[in-house]
Amino acid sequence: MASPHNKQISFLKSAYPEFEKGLRDAITAKLFQYEYDALISLLFNCGARYLARESAPQLKKKLNSGAYSEAAVELLDITSGGIKGLVKRRQSEVNLFLKGIYDATH
Repeated sequence: MASPHNKQISFLKSAYPEFEKGLRDAITAKLFQYEYDALISLLFNCGARYLARESAPQLKKKLNSGAYSEAAVELLDITSGGIKGLVKRRQSEVNLFLKGIYDATH
């Protein structure tokens, strides 16, 4: 019987290409790995097609124009009205996006 951890890893491996495609389809700007990782985290939370659906048009526009710092500010607005957990998640994604800080605290 597969352990819950192995099932999670298996799920992530099978789902990851969908999120990568969602990012590639929407964002044409060059990204550092940590910026890419932050945006993949966003898509894991909001859906693979989130950026392609124009759900965050200012984020997409700023990223594709190379306005990375301004794009990071846009990330902070994606919190469903300020839900505490999403505010924390977006702040972690911004820290990753801007500073390359991989924070795995809970």
